[in-house]
Amino acid sequence: MVVLLQGHAWVAGVVVVLGTSAAGLGLLFLVRRASARKPYEPHNAVLAGCLGFVGTIYAITSVFTMFHELGGYDRLRQDLRKEAFVVASIAMDSSVMGGAAQRGIEEAVRSYNETVLAEWPRTARGEFSTRVETARKQLMGELAELRPRTEAQRTYVSESLKAVQEATAGQEYQLFVARSGLLEAVVWCALLVSAAAALLFCCLFRLREWRLQALLVAVIGLVVGSNLFLVLDLSYPMAGLLSVSPDGYAEVMHLFLRR
Repeated sequence: MVVLLQGHAWVAGVVVVLGTSAAGLGLLFLVRRASARKPYEPHNAVLAGCLGFVGTIYAITSVFTMFHELGGYDRLRQDLRKEAFVVASIAMDSSVMGGAAQRGIEEAVRSYNETVLAEWPRTARGEFSTRVETARKQLMGELAELRPRTEAQRTYVSESLKAVQEATAGQEYQLFVARSGLLEAVVWCALLVSAAAALLFCCLFRLREWRLQALLVAVIGLVVGSNLFLVLDLSYPMAGLLSVSPDGYAEVMHLFLRR
């Protein structure tokens, strides 16, 4: 799913949207064929209340899901940007060490940022990058070799090590989200069941003119399919049309870490 969204997000969107609409039309054909001789008015009178109830449940489920995903998406985007500037601060504050130590730290941070940017496609697919891990170890090695003499230097080393640890934790979370998504399976089940129920009741609510009902079911299928694809796309914020990007790292490279 991640690979499909990352490489062919528009194709995935078209398949989900048109597939949902086609499924609704297929269901309508089966329902009308099975209930061709049943009366219209009593049948519709019973279904009117059910259709409104199911539609309301589907709307509530969709809104809840969207808010949940948008919160996770925004958190990931902000954390990624914060991570970039926290790592950059290691180089920007390294003047407290001075001399060769400062130059070594700046080069290690620059190399780390370049590696994160170069390996981002792998990270977005949820694949562990040995290059990023190597660059991180090199940065940790530079910091571990420092011999702070003043209180300011000791504070710098301590805060820098914490910054690297925070970046490591952030990237582990990014890999987790890329592989698993933001939505739990139970939420997906609730959303799919409510969407299927909404389409089913639209098919059961019969109109005498089958062409008009087919048009209505097709349009509702397009709306439901669009909603499902949007939920799917937001559920994997490292891939797809609305994916987060390492723009913070690129901005840091441009502003602070240019050679």
